[in-house]
Amino acid sequence: MKKQYVVGISALVIGAVVGMFLMPCTPKIAVVNVNQIVRSYPKLSLVQRENSVKVGELSQWLDAAQKKIDAEKDKTKKANLIKQTQAVALQKKNAIQQEYAQKTAELDNEITEIVSQVAKKNGCKIVFAKTSVVSGGIDITDKVLEKFKEEK
Repeated sequence: MKKQYVVGISALVIGAVVGMFLMPCTPKIAVVNVNQIVRSYPKLSLVQRENSVKVGELSQWLDAAQKKIDAEKDKTKKANLIKQTQAVALQKKNAIQQEYAQKTAELDNEITEIVSQVAKKNGCKIVFAKTSVVSGGIDITDKVLEKFKEEK
């Protein structure tokens, strides 16, 4: 009985070792052109346009506030108006920047998820930016761009 146990374990170990040599050990590596992917992501241009509109609105608000400041003759009231305008402008600018940063972070996560899906579909477990790889790797940039079109 003990002899059968040892033979069984030995066969299992030999099978595992042979299997390791027969199976490919190196995972397939994908590369992507990050700049091209980011520039081509349709949702990014929408977020950028929204941000530009908000920055334009802030600029218009500042122009109107500047006219009020210029129209004020009393130096004390003018100084208070300047302080108030600066404080409100800073709050609005920070809110715009924070919203833009949040939306771009969400887009970054979406892009990363799409790249991961495409890589997985093509049997790749690792993805590098194309600029960090001297040679080799499977370029999946075009497949990611196709996926963008499908999701549009």
